[in-house]
Amino acid sequence: MRYIIFILLFIGCSKVKNTEETQKVSVKDFTISESISGNKNWILFADSAIVKDTSYIIYGVRLNFLSENKDTISKLFSDSGVVFENSGNLTALSNVKVILSDTIKIFSDSLKWDNKSGKIIIEGNFKYISMSEEIEGEGMESDRFLKEVVIKKRIKGKGEYKR
Repeated sequence: MRYIIFILLFIGCSKVKNTEETQKVSVKDFTISESISGNKNWILFADSAIVKDTSYIIYGVRLNFLSENKDTISKLFSDSGVVFENSGNLTALSNVKVILSDTIKIFSDSLKWDNKSGKIIIEGNFKYISMSEEIEGEGMESDRFLKEVVIKKRIKGKGEYKR
């Protein structure tokens, strides 16, 4: 009988989670930026964030993509997202929109910013609106300037599209 109790105690103790792994910090008015050789590439603002070991869960997201002159080129907005600290990659979630000085707008449920390649990547459905185009599709890649846009599939709408 003593062996059974000992085994039960041992099994119960081995399943206890390390409390340090589950600790997190909440921050209001969160700001983070990414720089290369002293030049800021982007600045992210969030209404709030939960800071974890290697990522930040963010809410009320506003991301400004910057030019070499530090001017805002385009802006990304979303309800929430995740920033990965080591890579600078971002996943934006819910009511995502990217705006380029009121001339181009992209809407989606989610998108990824790949910091290494400098690409905006949408795997799901999106809507792209410019002064002369209104295009819907599935899957898209673009640079942060929204100049090199590649639409993957299921394209419909009006405007010029080069394959």
